[in-house]
Amino acid sequence: MSNPFSRFKTTEAKKREINKNLPRTLFLLADAGYDVWVGNFRGNSYSRSHVVLSPEDPKFWQFSFHEMAYYDLPAMIDYALDHTGQKSLIYIGHSMGTTTSYILLSERPKYNNRLRLVVSFAPVAYWKHGRTGIQKFLVDNGDFIEQTLRNQGIHELYPQSTLITQLLNSLCNENAATHKVCLNVYFRFFGSDPEQFNTTLIPYLVSYFPAGMSLKTLAHYYQHLSSGQFRQYDYGYVENFGRYQQAEPPAYDVSKITAPVALFYGRNDPLSYEVDVMELKKRLTNVVASVAISYPAFNHVDFVWATDAKRLLYDDTIELIHQYK
Repeated sequence: MSNPFSRFKTTEAKKREINKNLPRTLFLLADAGYDVWVGNFRGNSYSRSHVVLSPEDPKFWQFSFHEMAYYDLPAMIDYALDHTGQKSLIYIGHSMGTTTSYILLSERPKYNNRLRLVVSFAPVAYWKHGRTGIQKFLVDNGDFIEQTLRNQGIHELYPQSTLITQLLNSLCNENAATHKVCLNVYFRFFGSDPEQFNTTLIPYLVSYFPAGMSLKTLAHYYQHLSSGQFRQYDYGYVENFGRYQQAEPPAYDVSKITAPVALFYGRNDPLSYEVDVMELKKRLTNVVASVAISYPAFNHVDFVWATDAKRLLYDDTIELIHQYK
């Protein structure tokens, strides 16, 4: 993996150039005097390097968020700490960024001492409730879809390409006849919130998202949907015995997480349902904050893109972070 982190510094010119397509949390924290490091997981368009393997090799894609958590995330943390001379840092994760933090701290407990605070936006661990039509489709057909794609030699999903970007731009821009169709698809995945979504962002969004992921990552998530458990990858009865010495994959023991954890969730988030967040909270041992965003339509991506995210979320987050300097 190439440099897992980029150090983020803010200037007025740079703000004007890129603040349309980066989470504003970065700028607010940088302006508050924090040294901000931006992580990136393997397998997307910005992280396809490997010392031995090529993305054309199926072996390159044999990872899920478990490997990201066990290998990539600690590499990022150590990289930042080594370069700053600090002994610990504050971690902010969104969606899969929360999943990986829980896995790391459960499987490699020594990293609890390296995280002063874990801020979780839209926590994703236990998936027992709130299944959308798309999620139910994955539960019913996930194994078949995965096997079909593997048989076709497809191990990467949603790769970024100029053709796809141009197509999405033409279909989803504000003047397109299909603009509302794009919004409906977007809201079906992440939760409907037209009031907080700035549609002028669409050209920027489709330029960076989707950016690619491994088939195994998606498969690991639908396994969680199917089982309702937060556990390691299920390779099937025979291979599970070879890897885990048991028929079922072992569960992640989040009770081993001793670092302070702050949970922020939206009540209109189909990927981080409130009752599942409460299940996670019940199992964690050091929850210092559990906050339902006051705006009732707050969805999964409002944590990043909501017009009023500063007022609804970031101000409270930064106030909490100040307590763990």
